[in-house]
Amino acid sequence: MASNAARKLNQPTPQLTPRPNQPTPQVKSHQHRLPFSPFEKILMIFGALVAFSMMIMVVTTQLSVVKQQHRLQNLQTQVANVKQQNVGDQQEVTTLTSQARLEQIAQKYGLTDANSSVRNVNK
Repeated sequence: MASNAARKLNQPTPQLTPRPNQPTPQVKSHQHRLPFSPFEKILMIFGALVAFSMMIMVVTTQLSVVKQQHRLQNLQTQVANVKQQNVGDQQEVTTLTSQARLEQIAQKYGLTDANSSVRNVNK
């Protein structure tokens, strides 16, 4: 019967052992630097300019953001102050237009309320 399996060969693999008296040959490496072509030089300069301009844009944008945040904070402070002043003014208006105060002023100047059914209407 024929088998298609490969036979195992028991052959020893030859190992190279360096001889102590013989120096090992050293491979000389020939590393020559190739000069940059004009296209490569232009490409590197263009890439450096793009990178530098992007760095400047990032710094400029960050400064602009900080400036706008400062401005926003100032505006929010002003809005809070105006709201607080409005609340105080509303309280003052409510106090000055109260029915009790109007009656007090009317008595001070000798005025009387002829019609007791008249009421203040506030919008």
